[in-house]
Amino acid sequence: IKGHVDHRPNYDETNGRLPTITSLRDPARRLLSSFFYTKPHRPEPVSDHKWETFVKYIQMPTYRNVITKMLSGNYAYDPFDERIHTVEKAKGRLCKEITWFYIIGMETAGQLLLYETAPF
Repeated sequence: IKGHVDHRPNYDETNGRLPTITSLRDPARRLLSSFFYTKPHRPEPVSDHKWETFVKYIQMPTYRNVITKMLSGNYAYDPFDERIHTVEKAKGRLCKEITWFYIIGMETAGQLLLYETAPF
């Protein structure tokens, strides 16, 4: 087992030769975790945890659809662009380039996905 990707996963490096395992976080839990973390996961000042700041945060293009952006092959904190960061592209990469994936925080669904996935 080798490797760890950052906020810009590059599955093309394996050229389909190596199995790829990816864990995805429940989007709602990931959003809350990011808000209470540090840059680049949230805007400055990182110590401002007021409700009003959270409402602004979730409306900023930079922090929208982070998982879709990553699975589309883009940096997680690029401003969201629905022409580039498409669900279809993300689903295509998830289904074609990733051997197994697991959803953290949704254990039953993650286990079913692993059970239903054909072995490499």
